[in-house]
Amino acid sequence: MKTFISIYLLLTLLISCNIDSTNTHPESKNKFEVEEIKDSLKAIIQIVLNNSETLNVDKAFAPFLKDSTFFFITNTERFNYNDLKKNEGDYFSMLKKQHFDFPFQHFNVIDKNNAVATLIGTITSTLKNDQIIKNKIAETILFRRVNNIWKIVGGHESL
Repeated sequence: MKTFISIYLLLTLLISCNIDSTNTHPESKNKFEVEEIKDSLKAIIQIVLNNSETLNVDKAFAPFLKDSTFFFITNTERFNYNDLKKNEGDYFSMLKKQHFDFPFQHFNVIDKNNAVATLIGTITSTLKNDQIIKNKIAETILFRRVNNIWKIVGGHESL
């Protein structure tokens, strides 16, 4: 009987070692795919931030979905794509420069076509009159894969 129990425990251990517990995303083939998606989303965030810091609103908005389903809230105001881009362009025109620092960045891949990023940090803005304004900032950014390209489809920002 001891031999049977020992063999049973050994087989159970060997079988359980072959189970992949890293795949927490049902539609993802493996953890590598999830990490690859996260890397793509991080690159998109960098495009937006780098071009926002150089005050290039057109390039900053390149990864955004430009259709009627786009929806963004910033400081309690709701915007579609065109209104948000105009609002940001108006803000950029008042600036000499700005800098973002997001030490907290969390990316959640929901499935192979949807993801959410959460960023928390600071934004330092230098106005044209050299006044410096530093604010805390939190963003939630919604991503969707459209025609096999990740796009920002909406989100929320609070200062």
